[in-house]
Amino acid sequence: MTIEIDVPRITAEEATFRKAVALSDNRKFEEAKKLLNGLLASNPMNSEYHRIYGQILSIKGNQDEAVNQLIDALRWDPKNTWALVMMGNIFGRYRNDIDIAVKYYEQALKGNPGNIIASNNIGATLMEQRRFGDVRKFFEAITPEHKAHPNTCFVLSLTGKIQADGKAASVVANCLDALSEKIRKPIALVPDNNIPTPAKLEFAENYAVKVHFIPHEQGHVVPYLFVNS
Repeated sequence: MTIEIDVPRITAEEATFRKAVALSDNRKFEEAKKLLNGLLASNPMNSEYHRIYGQILSIKGNQDEAVNQLIDALRWDPKNTWALVMMGNIFGRYRNDIDIAVKYYEQALKGNPGNIIASNNIGATLMEQRRFGDVRKFFEAITPEHKAHPNTCFVLSLTGKIQADGKAASVVANCLDALSEKIRKPIALVPDNNIPTPAKLEFAENYAVKVHFIPHEQGHVVPYLFVNS
């Protein structure tokens, strides 16, 4: 028995899919959908085709059809991390069923525990729903390398402050230590209620000193400054 692989067709599909993703990223959704419709007609068992289509539908506000596409995506690949995260987002944000959302999130991170972007996406949705305990549960179970990521420090410190569980100060310290080690220069927090924003970062190089300073309003937890650092 000979198994033949249609390499030209596969190559053409991959190119079309990349184009559809690029169109979607540039919010040219109708053009992207036309390409995806063609891809799904020729290869309906491709999980990612369904997932991207579902993402477009969700962005456009059609959550029911988005769920149908994501169900198909998970039918062909039950471990599709992004399809699981999107299902969680839809149930958490639009159907107000956070318990179902959490189940999808758990499956997403079970299959890909080191995915920082997925974890932060999950954290944002849970925080919108004020499920701070669930946020901490997800983020405290991740790898040590992931915990040192600035976004993770931000989420843990913020939920610690909101819950007033006594851990926020230590989380801020851990975040500062992680960032200081990364940039090889110490960082000092400076309470200042006269600044126009809750906090800002003053680079040492701008003042010919050896320490970065973070002026911040009294009582604010400030690691969110590091999200894009």
